[in-house]
Amino acid sequence: MGCANTTIIDGRTLAATKFEAPPVPSDLVARTSLIERLSDYADKKAIMAIAPSGFGKTTLLSSWKSIIESQAGQPSVSWLTLDEIDNDPARFWNYLVAALEPFAPGFRSLTANTLSSNADEGDDYFVDAIINGLEAAHRKENEASWVLIIDDYHVIDNAEIHASFKYFLRNAPRNLRIAISSRTIPPLSTESLIARGQILAIDHNDLRFDKDEAELLFSPSGQEKDSPGFRDEFERLYETVNGWPAGVRLASAALKAHENPIGILPDPSAFHSSPVAFLVDDLLAALPLPSRDFLVSTSFLRKMCAPLCDYVLERSDSETVIEALQRENLVLEPLARGNGWFAYRSPWAEALRKAFSRCDLSEQKRFHARASNWFERYNMPGDALAHACASKEWDRVAWLIEKNYMAFANQSRFKLLSKALQNLPRSHFGSSPRINLAQAFALIGSDSPQEALYYVRVAERLLSVNGSAYRDSDRDRLRAECLALKATCAGQSGKVVEGRSIIDKLPKEGIGDDRFLRSWVYTAAGASAARAKNPGEAISILRECVTVAKSAGNVTSYLINLYFLARHYIDIGALALAEEVGLKAASHRGAFDTKQNILTQLGNVIIGMIFYKRGDFDRAVEVLDESRRILSRSKGTEFYIDAAIALALVQRSRGEYTASQATLHEAIGSGGEKQAKRSVLVASAYLARIQLDAGQKASAYRWMIDCDVSADDEDGTLADLVVLARARVKHAYGKTDEALADLNSLIADSSETRKNGTLLSALVYRAMILGASGRKDSALASMRTALELASEERIIQPFLDEGSPIIPLLERFPESNALPEQERELARTIADRVRNAQAPDPQWLSAKAVSPLTERESDVCKLLVAGYSNKEVARSLGISENTAHTHRSSIYAKLGVSNRKGLVEAAGKLLLT
Repeated sequence: MGCANTTIIDGRTLAATKFEAPPVPSDLVARTSLIERLSDYADKKAIMAIAPSGFGKTTLLSSWKSIIESQAGQPSVSWLTLDEIDNDPARFWNYLVAALEPFAPGFRSLTANTLSSNADEGDDYFVDAIINGLEAAHRKENEASWVLIIDDYHVIDNAEIHASFKYFLRNAPRNLRIAISSRTIPPLSTESLIARGQILAIDHNDLRFDKDEAELLFSPSGQEKDSPGFRDEFERLYETVNGWPAGVRLASAALKAHENPIGILPDPSAFHSSPVAFLVDDLLAALPLPSRDFLVSTSFLRKMCAPLCDYVLERSDSETVIEALQRENLVLEPLARGNGWFAYRSPWAEALRKAFSRCDLSEQKRFHARASNWFERYNMPGDALAHACASKEWDRVAWLIEKNYMAFANQSRFKLLSKALQNLPRSHFGSSPRINLAQAFALIGSDSPQEALYYVRVAERLLSVNGSAYRDSDRDRLRAECLALKATCAGQSGKVVEGRSIIDKLPKEGIGDDRFLRSWVYTAAGASAARAKNPGEAISILRECVTVAKSAGNVTSYLINLYFLARHYIDIGALALAEEVGLKAASHRGAFDTKQNILTQLGNVIIGMIFYKRGDFDRAVEVLDESRRILSRSKGTEFYIDAAIALALVQRSRGEYTASQATLHEAIGSGGEKQAKRSVLVASAYLARIQLDAGQKASAYRWMIDCDVSADDEDGTLADLVVLARARVKHAYGKTDEALADLNSLIADSSETRKNGTLLSALVYRAMILGASGRKDSALASMRTALELASEERIIQPFLDEGSPIIPLLERFPESNALPEQERELARTIADRVRNAQAPDPQWLSAKAVSPLTERESDVCKLLVAGYSNKEVARSLGISENTAHTHRSSIYAKLGVSNRKGLVEAAGKLLLT
């Protein structure tokens, strides 16, 4: 069954080609036994063909579909090919519903309203509507059978889609069979269904050609199949590719290209590359010269169509050549851009590009230049810029950057922009404000605000010197861009007051109705708001920022502000809202060219943090470790360090103190290299807390001495974190009253501003300190308030982190009527989790009034603080002057000071005086 072009709910048109199975190759090898297994599906809920690329999954399912459609009395069958852009939940389900439409005409219109209202909001009730609609159609169609084939499911990596599709798979009507092809095992929790025989699983071993099947593709010229020479060569080729269908086809093509096929495959020791790569090279050499020239000359194109090839090669028969290549089903694969776009398959692409690199250099540049012209003419500026860079036409590169840098920033294509600017001759930076602003945008995209600020200032200087060369409107626009970028740099650096001051100036520059520039202004406002002291104000600003960025189509601004908004929801303890926003960020993953883009991971970082807060440490580690690894390869330093901090905290909660410290040390080192001062300060505060819990009190104390962040710092989030960490350190060193005073002040401030996340941590810390100090009633009162605050969202991580010392406080509540049942149940849950945990208890409560100094060093320290010289210390204590000097050096090292003034301050904080 086909599926015509279909219009989804918001009026956009779906690509009809996604509902069409790829054509079956003309030299198809009949996989009779596999087709019989596929056809015996009566008692199966689903079929899964799981194997790497080149094993013929799609060809098998496509040929099965053709067989079903050619026979009477067979079930209706529909096809859907997935692409990376389908990671948006609404888009995924719109396509899936459209693929189901042929089974029950009018079915999609019945589910349209539910899908439109719920799919974007993360509400799974729309899946129930789809299932019910199919069930109703099933009854109406007199128990008709249906088969839905979903090709390339491995491109889906959105957790929300996996969850909703898993639910659909388990609850689909009994007459619907779903066949899935994927390069990897989908995370759909199907193991139990496979074990019960409800899913037919076909893997790479099932899909390998056996020798009889492989031999059907081998028909060499001038040689009979039964001849000894052919048999030996066939055996060698078959063993080389080990039944891999794509490799068998390559070997077959290589044999057919030789009049005498014997010996085409040398001894393995002669290979300079893989045997498959050798076969590709050999097959290329045997092709007719015109065909080989076309393949090599167009191989530099990452995507191609007939008009593009005609223009680049200055010919008019590209469509005929491409159609012939497509019929062979060996070299080209269609792209999901619609009809007519193709790319070379691997390993053909590698071999062809290697051959292209050996062509005349001037010819290579000419081809790239013509490709750049074509892509620019048809409004594909990214491809135009990439090919212009390859042609080394630097004036054209500069022109394309000046024309399109705002669009590249809008699309978050910072990597492309950075690469082009990196190769651009420096002379262009000395004359063009726009080139410098483009560089600033690229650096902001890689979280390098201080470097970005330098280029903004260069742009301002060029405008002041050469302003008369610009029209008034252009000059005003460029000045507004400079201010917007300066505000963004201030926001990224945590300079809240400075950022807002710059934002206030922007209306005077007349940015008018420019939605995109306005969205960057709101990005700056969001970056500043994200670090503000009042979360209510920050959330209000960030919501507006999200709205403006979305309406402007500025994906970068939209996702960054979603991330900051979700972080604030976490900070106020609103995990359900944070999860909703995090899933929205994750649902936009398909909007990017690559999964490695830093913004693709922001939603996952949020989801990982929520798992952590709810005590689901295993799932948190799985999500955060992947995000951290991807972000570590990017330039998104702040986001990378955020992911590393979250991962380290989960590791610490699981008792993995060594691993958590290693994670943070790596992040701090990366942040130091990239001058990400604020992120390093945040990571250092968490590191001190983990070191303290691990018993490394001297290290935590040195952090407290060195940290120069005050409680009234304009970066409210950082200031609160430092107060919490210092309170633990102070208590560990016997300054309990001072620690409690700091916590009481923070609790009052957090209660007033509704920073419930900070408030919850402060209440738990206070309860633990009061309990350890023997003030049980006050400790229980603080713990009661903490449980009341945590119960609605079931935030249990702050309690779990305190280990067994928290159990005596929690045990007072389950049997008491002082709390509602919800809070009592939470106390029971936490106590049980702590009892069953394998993690060691944190050690910050167990060693009060402990100094890092030995008793003798304490005596020496008191005299030094009093102004004694080494000689006077030695005389007073009856030791040698050299011993006094040794003690002094040790004291300085342990307290992290380098002079007498620093010693006096450190000793005062340790109450040694």
